[in-house]
Amino acid sequence: MIKLSDRLYAAARLAGNSRSVADVGCDHGYLGMYLLENGLTDHVYALDVHEGPLKRARENAEMNGLSRKMDFILADGLKELRAPWADTAVILGMGGALITRIIEEAPAEARMAISSYILGPQSEQQLFRRGLVSLCLTIVDESHVIEDGKYYPLILAKPEEDLDEDSRQRYELRNLAEYTYGRPGLERRDDVLRTHIVRERELFSRLLQGHLPEARRRQLTSRYEAAVEALKIYYEEK
Repeated sequence: MIKLSDRLYAAARLAGNSRSVADVGCDHGYLGMYLLENGLTDHVYALDVHEGPLKRARENAEMNGLSRKMDFILADGLKELRAPWADTAVILGMGGALITRIIEEAPAEARMAISSYILGPQSEQQLFRRGLVSLCLTIVDESHVIEDGKYYPLILAKPEEDLDEDSRQRYELRNLAEYTYGRPGLERRDDVLRTHIVRERELFSRLLQGHLPEARRRQLTSRYEAAVEALKIYYEEK
């Protein structure tokens, strides 16, 4: 039985059921194998830019009797993906700018086939959510995990064209707080997200007490105000 970390398990829950999954930056291949083992997908494309992780993923799949349901592809992002196309893409453990580039540079046919993106930006989260909007992707759900003391947001995004107008409005990001921390978690009152926001608010408050260059002070003030606004949204009556 494949066991996952809390972060990968949260990603698997967001992925749900699909025909096939492209796991970009597959590492040991555990997420793809878990999805196959639990009947959540029929096929997995394990992609990595380095041969070492692919070799480990292939060995793990063979040990678990799952290698016939997986393809192992040496690739930069989704560039080498070919038909039959995956309908779900998982891209975790990278900076927000890199994930955005991977989506932008994916083959047009792959972009057209993918109906769900499971994304785990480890940095630049406000800019990343804005970037998804520019890619015509709508965030429909998020999960929040603290693992080994580090906070991880996990995002489920879908192509805007696959949603009706009511759904687009329902998920639209409306303010700095939602771009920074995500609308679904705030509305759901996710406790892990609240803990993260409180920590950031306290951190930025402390930093603003010191002597700072003006540009840095403006940046921290914006982050502090986003945290304060997010907590107001979190606690407001639903």
